[in-house]
Amino acid sequence: MYILDESVPPLSSYRSLLSTAELLSEMNWLIVCCLMCLTFTLSTQQELDCTDNGVFYPNGYRFKPEPCTTCYCSNGNYGCIAVMCGWPKCKGEDKPFVRDGDCCPSCP
Repeated sequence: MYILDESVPPLSSYRSLLSTAELLSEMNWLIVCCLMCLTFTLSTQQELDCTDNGVFYPNGYRFKPEPCTTCYCSNGNYGCIAVMCGWPKCKGEDKPFVRDGDCCPSCP
């Protein structure tokens, strides 16, 4: 005859332990997955950023180094666009001029 040792936990305790182990396994997978996704996102973001003459620009960054020039960083490509201005015809003897902060000439 077999005598049950009372120091041995009941079967329900093992089921609970197994459930805990499964839960920890799932949590570990989620952590690994999140880290992989985060790493991919960061590396992809870095590929979209720009560097020009050693200066870093984040993706989507725009600035005006001069009144008539707009520079940008877009998906890893850095470039500048100059505004093309026409020359206005002014009345009489008035001559077109460029106001401080403006890009294109205008009449007085």
